Amino acid sequence: MLLLAEYDRRVGGLRRGPSLRLANPPPGVRYFTLPRTSIYEAPLNYSEVTPSNIIRSAVAQLTRALRPPVGEGFDLVHDFFMDLTRISSPWVHENDESPGQYLSEYFNMPAAVRSAIVGTIIDRLNDDNCRAVITWSKWAYEGFVRDGVPASKVYVVPPPMMLGERRPHSTVNVLLVARDPLRKGLDVALKAFARTLKYLKDVVLIVIGPDATRIAKASGLRGLVAFNRVDDFTLHNVIMPETDIVLAPSRAEAYNLTVLEAMAHGAVPIVTDVGALPELVGDAGIVVERDDVLSLSDSLERLASDEGLRSKLSAAAREVVRRDHDPEVVGERLLKVYMSALEG
Repeated sequence: MLLLAEYDRRVGGLRRGPSLRLANPPPGVRYFTLPRTSIYEAPLNYSEVTPSNIIRSAVAQLTRALRPPVGEGFDLVHDFFMDLTRISSPWVHENDESPGQYLSEYFNMPAAVRSAIVGTIIDRLNDDNCRAVITWSKWAYEGFVRDGVPASKVYVVPPPMMLGERRPHSTVNVLLVARDPLRKGLDVALKAFARTLKYLKDVVLIVIGPDATRIAKASGLRGLVAFNRVDDFTLHNVIMPETDIVLAPSRAEAYNLTVLEAMAHGAVPIVTDVGALPELVGDAGIVVERDDVLSLSDSLERLASDEGLRSKLSAAAREVVRRDHDPEVVGERLLKVYMSALEG
């Protein structure tokens, strides 16, 4: 099977969603990927969309659409996210949100333009050669159906995730990965953390994102540790095992793999009520309204000061990952989609 996905220059490999599929193939499935090229590179930042970024993305998509079809010799092609590559074999499409949800949440464009773009993409997904649409949440499933994909063609198969270890530590560690600072609500998190510091000690906020060190220095907040960038090994094997609370005060979000990965290590999530975030955390975390500094601060203070509550929700977070994201179970579900797709 050909796994058709963009590369992320920030990590030097496939984007996180496709990389999780690649690392956890269903029984009897062997994945192949394309050589890395500039036309298959993901945008660096979705929150600061400039005209040049839009033009570059449009040129890349047009280039893909004009190239000869890919997939010859493969039984099936598994295509990720928004991609206009022409595919010669039967294929399945995977996305964490529908085109309509993506354009509504991430871009402020006229409704007529948005409708035309969504219609073009949905026409492609409704082609007979596209056998299935895979998404990660009920929220996204409903988005695809609302956009015009038949419900019988859409499958919810969440990303696979292994449980991680926890390590003892002396402080209450809070993590926010904000590679798109505006969309991820970094400013809201800093305001909430500043308020929390008035009442609590021994709380550390770890922020990872572009220009984070400068922002941290300018804020003057004690207990704020910032990194402009960390590699995946450090994030998943050094920082997350000692994370108690993971924040996602996002203004727009389809899903959040950082939250899921931190939950696998037992971190308790505090997220906003956008996209599939409430569905992702379930009863294992706290959901607040978007841009609500006061509620975010109160939730952070409550969790940081109550070790018993943190312990209870930490166990619940790990149970969500074990129950909904076990690689073996997810792999079997994905294999059923593949087999159905091959049967046409």
